[in-house]
Amino acid sequence: MIKQSGMKSQSYNYTKLRRFLIVRTDRIGDVILSMPVAFAIKQAVPEAHVTLLCRQLTAVIGERNPAVDSVLTVDTDNGRRRTFFELAYMVRTGNFDCAIVVHPTFYLAFLLAWVKIPVRVGTGYRFYSFLFNRRHYEHRKESVKHEVDYNLGLLKPLDFSIPPPVFQFEITAEDRQLASAALRETGISPDEPYCVVHPGSGGSAMDWPLDFYAAASNLFVRDLHAKVVISWGPGEKILAEKVKQITEKNVHLLKNDLSLPVLAAVLSDAEFLLAPSTGILHLANTVGTPVIGLYSPIKHESPVRWGPYGHQEMTLVPNIDDPPTRKGKKYRHLNCMELITPEMVLSSAEKIIKRNNS
Repeated sequence: MIKQSGMKSQSYNYTKLRRFLIVRTDRIGDVILSMPVAFAIKQAVPEAHVTLLCRQLTAVIGERNPAVDSVLTVDTDNGRRRTFFELAYMVRTGNFDCAIVVHPTFYLAFLLAWVKIPVRVGTGYRFYSFLFNRRHYEHRKESVKHEVDYNLGLLKPLDFSIPPPVFQFEITAEDRQLASAALRETGISPDEPYCVVHPGSGGSAMDWPLDFYAAASNLFVRDLHAKVVISWGPGEKILAEKVKQITEKNVHLLKNDLSLPVLAAVLSDAEFLLAPSTGILHLANTVGTPVIGLYSPIKHESPVRWGPYGHQEMTLVPNIDDPPTRKGKKYRHLNCMELITPEMVLSSAEKIIKRNNS
C-alpha cells in the first residue's frame, strides 16, 4: 500500500527549495543505490545544492558523483563517531532547506528535527515518523520492487517527477594508473582480458561456498581461456586467500586492499564480475561492467530488491519450493546456495562473453 501524507499544502512550491541533504549512513551498496535521488533532485531543481550525509567508508561515492556537491560524515577520519552536538552543528551550518532520509533511524530523525530543517522527508511507518513533516507511506519489507525505486519514491511528497535512475562514479587517470599497477602486481598485464571474482559479502546475504568460487574460477580459466582476479574488501583477505589456494594457474589474488575508486577502475576494464549481493556488485554495475550476481531465495534479499539495477537477467537464485527464512544471522536451508553450481555460473559467463564480442 502506498499513500501520500496530507500534511503538505497544495500551494507549496517545492522547486523553491535549494539546499538538499540526502541521509544514507549504512553500507556501500546502499549508498550507491541512493545516488539516483541526487540526480533526480538536480533534474527537478537544476540550481540545487545537494549534500550527502553518510559514513567515512562511503564518502567517496558522493565525492565521485557529479550530482553531489558536498559530503558530510557521521564519523571522523580516525573512525570516531561524532557526538550529537558536533553533528548537529555541522548540519545546522549547512542551512539545508530539505532533508531526505533514505536510511531512517530515530537518532538522525530527531537530530534533523532538532536543528529545524524546514522540510524533512521520511517514511511514515516508524514510531518516530512524526519527526518527518513530509511522510511517504510505502512498506519496503514486502520487497516487491528494487531498492532504487523505493529510494526515488521518497521524492513523491515533494511533487518531484521521478526520472529514470542515473548512476555515475567518476574514475580518474590516477585511479586507472593505480589499477594497472595493482594488476601488474598480481601478474596480469592491464591489456590482457580478465574477469573478477569477489567472494566476500560482508555478511549481507547467504554465502556461496568458497570451493564453488574456486571451481567457477577454474572453469573460467579452462573454458573461457580467461585470467581471473580475486578481489576482496576490508576483513575479507583471508577468505580470498582460501579461494586462491584451491585454484589453478591464471587465477590471481589482489595483493592489497584497494580504495573504491581504484577497485572501480579494475572493475571497469574487466570482462565481468562474479559476486554475491554486495556493494562491489553495484559498483561494477555503475561503471558498466557486466555482473553475475549470486542471490539467496529469501524475499528481502532477492534480486528483485537488490539485484544489479537494469541487468537482473544475470542473477542466479536457488530454486527451492520452501523459501528459507532468516533470523538474525541464522538461516534455515543453510546449504541451499549449493543449488547454484559452478557450471551454471559458467553458462552465464559464456553468455556475457558472447554478448561482449557481438
